[in-house]
Order: sequence, then structure tokens, then C-alpha cells
Amino acid sequence: MYEIEELEKKWKRYRLKKIFKKFTYLIFTASAILIISLILYEFSNTKKMVVANVEIDKKEPKNEEIPKKENVTNVEKKVLKEDKNKTIIQDKEIKKIEEEPKVVVLKPSTDFLTRIENLEKKQQTNKIKENRHIKKEKVEENSKKNKQNETIKKPKIVIEKRDNSNIINELIKKFERTKDPKIAIFLSRIYYKDKHYKKALEWAVIANELDNSNANSWILFAKSSVKLGKKEEAIKALETFLSKHKSYKTKRLLDEIKNGEFK
Repeated sequence: MYEIEELEKKWKRYRLKKIFKKFTYLIFTASAILIISLILYEFSNTKKMVVANVEIDKKEPKNEEIPKKENVTNVEKKVLKEDKNKTIIQDKEIKKIEEEPKVVVLKPSTDFLTRIENLEKKQQTNKIKENRHIKKEKVEENSKKNKQNETIKKPKIVIEKRDNSNIINELIKKFERTKDPKIAIFLSRIYYKDKHYKKALEWAVIANELDNSNANSWILFAKSSVKLGKKEEAIKALETFLSKHKSYKTKRLLDEIKNGEFK
């Protein structure tokens, strides 16, 4: 459930980011278009003003009355030449201004950047809060599970702490009534744990006579035989059982006895 909720939240975040990117792109393009249109509008107005001034300057010398060549002195000739040179220079400068391309610098607004930063900060804080909430829930679940496991734990039956003599006597009486090979195997196991290896060997033989297909009787026979110093008899018994039956436990015990690992 938590994985599905996290995936849904991630999908919503992804959709919000996608919509926000589109929205910022539209704002950026709209602001750029507005700035360019304003610059072009101002540029066209300045161009018109320059052209108008040039036309006025061109019209002014035509209206002036130029004196006749007969009455013009040397000083007046110099003044006329200077005026002509000035008008030529002005015309050249105006042409240069018209020919030179103006560099347009666009300065986008930084308001949307601050908004993006604020959104990212909010997302980070939300993530931290979600992670903390998830961790708390996990800790609570683990504590609940541990409590449940503690309550559900089954009590272990420890035979060694009790008086084995009473249990053994009851099992022997029950075996005499039922002749159940499982009881004989159980008695052999109890004697083996108490290190009464002869008794364990005897009950393993009794269990084997009743049911020779049970691997536990052969394993207990082999173990008790090794403890009594009869290693070869244990190996032969396990080999005979493995020739007719397949058992991983008996094969592992046989290898351990041969390698000297089980003593």
C-alpha cells in the first residue's frame, strides 16, 4: 500500500512539474514578445524623428537667399563652404546611424525564478515530512509485529529439565502396549541425549526391527555405535540403508564419520 501511495504522489509531482514548466515557458515567451515589440516601436519612433530632422535641415538652406557671385566676398565664400561641409557630415552621420543595426538586449523578469525556488523548497519540506511519517509508521508496525510474535511464541518442551526416568517409564509402558516404532526411536533419542549410548543402541535396533525403512533408527544406531567405538559397524549400517533408500541426512552422517568429523 505504501509503495502505491508513493507512486501516486510521484506521478502528481511529475504532472505538476510538467504543467509548471509549460506555464513558465508561456510567460517567458509572452514577456519576450512584449519587450521586442516595445523596442521595435521605440526604434521606429526614433527613426521617424531623425528622418524628420534631416528633411528640415535639407529644406532650410534652399529657403535662404544665396548672394550673387558678383557681390560675394572671400569671407562669405569660406562661410558657405563650411556650411556645406557641415551639411555633408550631418548627412553621412545620419546614414551611418540608419545603417548600423541596433543591438536589442532582452531582460526577462526574474519573478518566475523566485516562484520556482519557493515551490522546490515546499516540495523538499513535504518530502522530509512524508519520510518521517513513513519511518514512524514502519517503527510502529515493527513494534506491533514483535509484540504479536512474543505473544504467539509457543512454549518449548524441554525434556532435559524434567525427570527423564518418569517419562522413560511411561514411554516403555506405552511401547509394550502399542509396539509403535516411533516410541522406540523416541526412547533411543532420549538415551542418546543422556549419553546412555548402549540403551540408545538397543532401542534403535528395536525400532529398526519393527520398521527398517525409517532413516532415524539407522542414524541413531550409527551415532551410538561410533560413540561406543564401533565405527566400522556404523559405516556398514549406513551403506546398507543407502543402497536401498535415498536420504540426505544419512549420506551426510556417513561422510562425516568417514572423514572423522563425527566422533
